[in-house]
Amino acid sequence: GIAISMLNPTHVQLERSVNWKTFLVTKNILVGIMIIIHIYRNTLLVKKINLEKQISKKNSLQMFSLNLVKVVFILGLIVLLLSIMASKL
Repeated sequence: GIAISMLNPTHVQLERSVNWKTFLVTKNILVGIMIIIHIYRNTLLVKKINLEKQISKKNSLQMFSLNLVKVVFILGLIVLLLSIMASKL
């Protein structure tokens, strides 16, 4: 997104807009949160699920993992909406 905005001929005008900068910072923070959740889920949580012996605990960890996937999906939609809003500024 940053590289595309740099190639945009109207980038100089957009760079001065406080709202555009706010959208860009918010998007980057949300993407960072998405990456952290993904890394946690794929490294630590999967190992916890595989090592768990109790079925009920294992099921609750799997539900937690599924809920994290839903959170990342929603954050991704918010990032897309912020991209659309920033392009309209």
